[in-house]
Amino acid sequence: MNRTKWLKLGEVVQSFGDFEPSVNYEVFDEETTYGFSTIHWDQFAAISESVLWLDIQPYKSGRIGALVKDRKTDIRAELIKKLKDKSIPYSFEEGNIRVWGYIAPGQHIDFV
Repeated sequence: MNRTKWLKLGEVVQSFGDFEPSVNYEVFDEETTYGFSTIHWDQFAAISESVLWLDIQPYKSGRIGALVKDRKTDIRAELIKKLKDKSIPYSFEEGNIRVWGYIAPGQHIDFV
């Protein structure tokens, strides 16, 4: 994906406001990811050309209390609609929505 598409993806994710989903990504020069969190998309744009993939959690968790499970708000349908509206290709990977920055030769991705 090019920088323009990454910026469009940032617009999609940020459009959820208080329900902005967490993301996790992998870059070329690092062998590890840092786990799911919200990110600053303007800073992300600077490294976007080195991103292999970015996973988006299709829900937002909200803490209720110590004795009650966190509330999960499912945003999958709305997120998918917004991705399609911006023509951003994605796949489903381990329960998350994955946007690919780079696909290796011979690698097969089941895009939705």
